[in-house]
Amino acid sequence: MFKRMISIQLISISVLLSQSCALAIEDANSLYQQGEAMERQGRLGDALAHYNRICSEFPNDTFAGPDNAGYRAKLVACRIALEKGDAASAKEIAEQIRTLPSSAKQKPEQLYSTGCSFDTKKLFSDALSFYQQVLSEYPNSRFAGPDCAGYNTKRIAYGQALESGDIVEARKIADEIRNLASSPEEKPAQLYSTGYLFEAKRLFSDALPFYQDINSGYPDSQFAGANYAGFKAKEIALMMSLESGDIVEARKIADEIRNLASSPEEKPAQLFWTGCLFDTKKLFSDALSFYQQVLSEYPNSRFAGPDYAGYNIKRIAYGQALESDDIVEARRIADEIRNLASSPEEKINRLFRIAEGYYLEGEKLQNNELLNESIEMFGNEIPSDPNNNLAAARFYMLGLNYWQLGEYFDAADAFETSIEADPNQMFAGDMHWLISDSYEKLKAAGDVNAVEADPIIEWGYQTLFDNYPNCNIIDYAAMRLSQINLDKGNEVAACGYYCWLLMKNDDPNGIGFVDAMFKKCEKCGGCGNGN
Repeated sequence: MFKRMISIQLISISVLLSQSCALAIEDANSLYQQGEAMERQGRLGDALAHYNRICSEFPNDTFAGPDNAGYRAKLVACRIALEKGDAASAKEIAEQIRTLPSSAKQKPEQLYSTGCSFDTKKLFSDALSFYQQVLSEYPNSRFAGPDCAGYNTKRIAYGQALESGDIVEARKIADEIRNLASSPEEKPAQLYSTGYLFEAKRLFSDALPFYQDINSGYPDSQFAGANYAGFKAKEIALMMSLESGDIVEARKIADEIRNLASSPEEKPAQLFWTGCLFDTKKLFSDALSFYQQVLSEYPNSRFAGPDYAGYNIKRIAYGQALESDDIVEARRIADEIRNLASSPEEKINRLFRIAEGYYLEGEKLQNNELLNESIEMFGNEIPSDPNNNLAAARFYMLGLNYWQLGEYFDAADAFETSIEADPNQMFAGDMHWLISDSYEKLKAAGDVNAVEADPIIEWGYQTLFDNYPNCNIIDYAAMRLSQINLDKGNEVAACGYYCWLLMKNDDPNGIGFVDAMFKKCEKCGGCGNGN
């Protein structure tokens, strides 16, 4: 009896031990599966906690080893560091992954996934080091193949060549990508991505063949459909036709785009951007037909809204009203544009366009009322930081309005303020000329005496000549500087400007003018200084 009781107890203990072991294995497995699910959901912190529990509570379990939680804990920690922008910590953790004693079966995938983590954050040199390790140490792994590291190393090298401007190298690598023996599932995406990067660099003739390869070689792929390469190939063909001036062909292709069986999510964008292509070439009736189609067929799309087609239609109508000198209609549309919902930045851009239109029309018609409306908008309605580019443009336009009205004091002040806001802006050289010209006019009218005007006049022309060699008014500045120096008795300096003009100017009328002025230089007797 006693022996039987001992036997029963031993059996009970054995059962309990086996149940305990089973529970431990189940717990590690359960934690691992939960961690994986959390990873897929983007709950990286929770996933990391589960993997760390496995490693600490079940250190001898298979799920705690370098093929499972031992690796996944480090990968998730690396991803968390990357999300926080802590690249240094991420690289440190990645090196720990690199040296894990994982199995030959799992190691290639681990290295590849680590590379992908850096790749998505555009840390390409770090990503490449992992992809290249896969290629060199595990060349027979599928992760070294053309669907994985084999492609990604070329994709990164291709992107880097484009960014550095080495188009020859980029084309060479792109052809290597085209010739990769990738799977039918991956190849269309690879071709599409390659074409897209060429397109982003406006290398349209290079991009087009990749889209065409998808359409012809993988017609059943989603990337060949009307939402992807099917549209992209036509969009590029349209751009190339517009650039070459073949408007008839462009319109034919545009109608093909209009009739593509694109999804309701993509169609409004395709129609809108097609309209924009015509818009930039000032083919406004063609552009309007696409903008209006967006409004009528997809009224709830954001591309029908006030930031897209809704605004562009009114912008074109405003320009057409000004072009036909219908000032009343232009003002009415301008008020509609003012009332469109938009971001503060976009609102400023629209007001700027309205005010610029008033200036151009006022200049054309010599309409002082429009010029004053433009002044009111640039001066009071359009806000800007005094140090940003908008301020420079705003005061430049103010100056032009004042200059057209003959208000030369205000014009010169506005030009000076614009230059102070951005001395390197496109029209800085022109504004130095306009300041000098304004003071020449003020001096001629007797509004400013020579003592005050002459230094400003000479400063404007001299600064233009010295600092803005590409300004298209530099010849005039040199002529005025030569005359100013001649009038002051500085014949040698005057001669220097004459010689500069003679050596540079290929305009027969300009040369005649310079030659006539040149003969007045008595100091050198017709360049007696040896030049």
